[in-house]
Amino acid sequence: MQIKCLWIALPLIAGCSSLDTKPSEAAVIEFHRQLNGGDFHGIWHDSAQAMRKSSAEADFARFLGAIRGKLGRVKDSTRTNWRVNATTSGAFMTLTYSTEFDRGRATETFTYRDIDGKPVLNGYNINSAALILN
Repeated sequence: MQIKCLWIALPLIAGCSSLDTKPSEAAVIEFHRQLNGGDFHGIWHDSAQAMRKSSAEADFARFLGAIRGKLGRVKDSTRTNWRVNATTSGAFMTLTYSTEFDRGRATETFTYRDIDGKPVLNGYNINSAALILN
């Protein structure tokens, strides 16, 4: 019975969400381009409604400005992990990156929600000692 359930569950997950990381990876590249260019409004505006509701645009811009001010521009970024989560509220892809900035390294986590087949930023997290020490 367990094997049957496994075979039934896999097509359901695949049908709810694409396991192709390329669209979300392209969205991360665009996020970094906008971050480097100071287009914080563009990042916020293109984000999922849930993310926009979690903070005011001005607060989000200050957050990204602090990252840019402390760490500088993104120089290089390598995906280190990814996962897909399909729930009743939608399909989500989470990508983790090791990112080198001008003045330090960080671990970034991007969560994209699949909206009409397009990845839309639903969450962003950054961890870096350089944010505190610099």
